[in-house]
Amino acid sequence: MSVEGEGEGEQEGQLSMVVEAYNYMDRVEQILNEKGVEQTLDFLQEALRMRKAKADDLERFMMKTIDLSVEHLNRRTLKDDLSLYRNIMQHDNNKSLEKVHKYLRDSIEAKVANIQATINEVVEIEDVDTA
Repeated sequence: MSVEGEGEGEQEGQLSMVVEAYNYMDRVEQILNEKGVEQTLDFLQEALRMRKAKADDLERFMMKTIDLSVEHLNRRTLKDDLSLYRNIMQHDNNKSLEKVHKYLRDSIEAKVANIQATINEVVEIEDVDTA
């Protein structure tokens, strides 16, 4: 009888962590809409520090951090959170770490391409105006 109870408790605990992770992502969107990027990044950093979450959930938290940091050019938060994530994942889940690094590189390359396109448009407009 105690074996059944222990298994159910474990399943409830795991389900609770999954629900908690989804609630975190919902909360992230709410904070972003209500309070802004800085508070959202702080909240995501707290979520990364929550080591109870599964690797997949931490990966989602980190990718959201990357999205916000690259979009708003927040280098310091990104550097700190990436170091924290690396420390958490380097022994347990190298594939997740590689996936996050690739996502970061792709995000930065897309942002640079977007900025370069904007610069080119401005230069073309100035060339037309001076001609």
